[in-house]
Amino acid sequence: MELDGLSGIMLAFGIIFALVNCFLGYRLQRVWIAATCFVIGFIVGGVISSHFALHMALGVLLSMAIGVLLVLVSFKLYLAGVFVFTSGLTLLLCRMLIETTWLGWTVGALAGLLIGIASVKATRVVMILVSAVSGGLNAGQMLISLMPGAATGSAWMPLLVGVLLALSGVAFQFATTKDRPHVPKVTAEDK
Repeated sequence: MELDGLSGIMLAFGIIFALVNCFLGYRLQRVWIAATCFVIGFIVGGVISSHFALHMALGVLLSMAIGVLLVLVSFKLYLAGVFVFTSGLTLLLCRMLIETTWLGWTVGALAGLLIGIASVKATRVVMILVSAVSGGLNAGQMLISLMPGAATGSAWMPLLVGVLLALSGVAFQFATTKDRPHVPKVTAEDK
């Protein structure tokens, strides 16, 4: 794969982001949730601005305000942010793995809903699995694309590298994190 300046920089950032997500996804969950909510809010603000034909500066301000508002809401409603983050990653992962567009989006939406619900019940386990698998598979795909002849190579090599990275990420995250409950435990003295 031949890279020019900008695509090389974007690929490098993509690989770093995927590897950080693969190995540190649970530790950085609040950062990922905040970033996801900001992007969603910014996009919603852009759609609203476009619909009402607002001036560009006003549209950007509205988009940023909605993004920041969603970040604040995600901090207050932590589990809602976890749901949005894990279901969104699952949707994008399914879309990446399933080549048929409509099937990828459909399976991704259904799987995302199920994974999002599971993440509310078992936050640590699901966050680790989703972040490690999505980060590992994405990193594997990007790393293999750097190899000479990757365009003509087989499709199993990025998957193999991605699965190995994902398994390593899962093992690393389980070994280096503890369950941090989102709800404080009530003691007998608190009652």
